[in-house]
Amino acid sequence: MTFIILNLILTLVWALVSGSFSAHNLVLGFAVGALSMWLVREHFPAVLHRVNPLKLLLLGVLFFKELWLSAFKVAIIVLRPNMRLRPGIFAFPLTLTRDFEITLLANLITLTPGTLSVDVSEDRKMLYVHALDCHDPSAERRAISNGFERPDPGGFPAMNASSILTFSTSFALVTLSLGLLLTVLRILRGPSLPDRVLGLDMLVAIAIGFIAVIAIRSGFNLYIDIAIALSLVGFLATVAFARFILARSFAGDGEGAGDVAKAEARQACAPQTQGSPVMDTADIDMVTAIAISVLLVTGSLFTVLAALGLLRFPDLYTRMHAASKAGTIGSGLLLLAAGIHAFDVAILLRAFAGFAFFVLTAPISAHLLAKAAHQAGYRLTNLSVTDQLPQSKQKSSVI
Repeated sequence: MTFIILNLILTLVWALVSGSFSAHNLVLGFAVGALSMWLVREHFPAVLHRVNPLKLLLLGVLFFKELWLSAFKVAIIVLRPNMRLRPGIFAFPLTLTRDFEITLLANLITLTPGTLSVDVSEDRKMLYVHALDCHDPSAERRAISNGFERPDPGGFPAMNASSILTFSTSFALVTLSLGLLLTVLRILRGPSLPDRVLGLDMLVAIAIGFIAVIAIRSGFNLYIDIAIALSLVGFLATVAFARFILARSFAGDGEGAGDVAKAEARQACAPQTQGSPVMDTADIDMVTAIAISVLLVTGSLFTVLAALGLLRFPDLYTRMHAASKAGTIGSGLLLLAAGIHAFDVAILLRAFAGFAFFVLTAPISAHLLAKAAHQAGYRLTNLSVTDQLPQSKQKSSVI
C-alpha cells in the first residue's frame, strides 16, 4: 500500500513538472515512478515506516527557514571588510542508524548557517562537518543538536508596475553579469581542480538566473523548462566531477590545473512572436509587479554575493558555503520570479518544482565535492583552527 501511495505522489510530481494532466501522461508518470522505486527497492525497508504528516510539514518549514538563514549569514560575512574566519572540521557524533536519516541530517546541516557536511565515518558513528567559525566545536555540536537561528526581513519601494519590472530585470541582469565575471575569475585563479569545479557549478546557477530573467523580459515561458533542465545537467556534472576527483586521487595523479573543461552547448531558444513584447505589463497589477521585482532583486543580489564569496573566501571548503547557500537561494528566487510572471498555474508549479530541486540537490552536490576534495588531500586554509577528519594526502586549495 505504501508503494502505491508513493507512486501516486511521484505521478503527481511528474504531471506538475511536465505541465500536463492528460491520461496518457499520468500513465507514463506512474510507469516512470514504478520503475524508479524498483531501481532503489533495496533502500525502502530503511525508509518506509509510519510518518507523521505534521512533523513532515514542520521539517519542510524548518528546511526552508534554515536555507534562508544560511544564505543571509553567508551574504553578511562576504560583505564584511575583515571576515575574521576561524574555519575547521569537527566530528559530530551520530545517534541515527538508517542511511536515509543520516543523509537527511547531513543535508540539513549543509543548509544550517555556517556549517557544511563533508564526510561520514566508516562505522556510521561520526559525521564530519566544516564550520566557518570552529573555535568552539562543542558549541557547534550543541547548535546542531538543539536547533537553529533567525533571519531579518526587508522592504521595497512602490512605483509604477511597468517601471518596477523594467528596473528590477535590468538590475538583475547587471548583478548577474557581475557575478558571472567574479565566478570566471575564480575559475581562472583556481588554484585547485575542485575550486574550478565549484566555479563551474556556480556558473550553472548564474546561467539559470539569466534564463529566468530573460523569460520575464521576453514573455517566452519555455525558458523556465530550459532552466529546470539545466539545473539537472549542472547537478549531474558536479557529481561526475566529484567522482573524477576521487578516482584521480586514488590513481595517484598530480595536482593538475585546469585540464577538466566543461563545455556546455546551450542553444538559444529564439523567442517566437507569440507572447507579449518586451515588458508588456499592462495586465500586471502593482502587487504582482512588486512581488516579482523583490524576487528578482533579492535573487540577483544573493547570486552576486555567492560569486563574491567564491572570490573572497580563503579556501575551497569556505567557498562551498557561498555556492551551496546563497547561490541556491539566488537562482531559486529568480526562477520563482519567472514562474509568477508567466501567470500560468502549470508554469508556476514547474518553477516551484525547479526551486525544490535546487534545494534538495545543492547540499548533496556540495557534500560530494567536499568529501572528494578532502579525500584527495586538498587541505583547509591556514586560518582553520581544527580538522578532526583524517586525510591521506596534502594538496593546497588555498589562494
